[in-house]
Amino acid sequence: MGNIVILEGPDACGKTMFANYLVSNCRYYYHHEGVPPAGVCLSEYYGNQLLAAKYSNVNHVFDRHFLGQLVYGPIHRNDAEIKAAPFMWLVYTWDIKLILFNTDFETQLKIWKERHHNEHIKKEEILFECYNAWVEMAEKYPFLPRFDYRKDSYHYLMNIVNERRH
Repeated sequence: MGNIVILEGPDACGKTMFANYLVSNCRYYYHHEGVPPAGVCLSEYYGNQLLAAKYSNVNHVFDRHFLGQLVYGPIHRNDAEIKAAPFMWLVYTWDIKLILFNTDFETQLKIWKERHHNEHIKKEEILFECYNAWVEMAEKYPFLPRFDYRKDSYHYLMNIVNERRH
C-alpha cells in the first residue's frame, strides 16, 4: 500500500509545484482534481478515488480533492453535496496526509494575474471569494498541517509526508 497525500488550498499557493516535486523525486502518481463529472454522487466519486489509491502499491498525490469541492462547488456550480466528516475519518484512519496550502491574497492575486488566462477562475472578485472560503476552511480544521511557500520549506513538507501517525 502506498502513501496518499492530498494538497488543498487556493490557487497560486504552491500545491502543483509540490505535487510535481513528489512526482519527480519520490515517484508519486499525480492526480489533478478539477470539476467533477456532472451527475455523479460526489461522496462516491471522491471515496472511490481514495479507495483505489489506498489499495494500489503506488504513492499518490492529489492536487485538490474533497475540500476543494466544499469551496468551489457552492461558488462555481451552486452545489457542494458532500460532507467533510467521512473523508476526515478516512484521512485519520488511513494515515492520509492532508495539507492545507495558503498564502496572502496579495501574493495570490499577483500570481493569478500573471497566469489567469490558464486558470479556471477568470474574475478577480471570484478569486477573492474563493480565497476567503479557503481561509474559513482553514479555521474550521485547525488540526490540519499548513504550508506557506513564503516561509516554509519542502523539508518541512517532506517531514509531514513521511510522518506516521499510527
